[in-house]
Amino acid sequence: MLSVESAIRSTATAAFYLGILVLLALTLMPSNILPALPHDKLQHFASFLALGILGFGWVSTRSSIMFVALAALGAAIELVQPLPLFGRDGDVRDWLADLTGIAVAFAIVTIAHEFSRRPKLPS
Repeated sequence: MLSVESAIRSTATAAFYLGILVLLALTLMPSNILPALPHDKLQHFASFLALGILGFGWVSTRSSIMFVALAALGAAIELVQPLPLFGRDGDVRDWLADLTGIAVAFAIVTIAHEFSRRPKLPS
């Protein structure tokens, strides 16, 4: 029987990889199919914040590897988008929004881990 933590870890890992697939589908979809949405930088930030929280919190890997992998994913998306196949624009500011989301996710998960390790105060 799976423990609750193991079940959460498995679900979060699946959500992490599904999130990457959805992110790739949305960011590499030709621009004439997907309408332009407002708040582009906020969408980049939120997408990588969510992936970062799942990645740093539950996927079994070192944080530095996860940070580099997510940063590389964001950079690769921005490098590939301008290709004629996708008909989109790459933007370094989008990548900076991605990096900001990753950094905030790392900070949130690090703080949450620190609070979970603290001894409980007597009541």
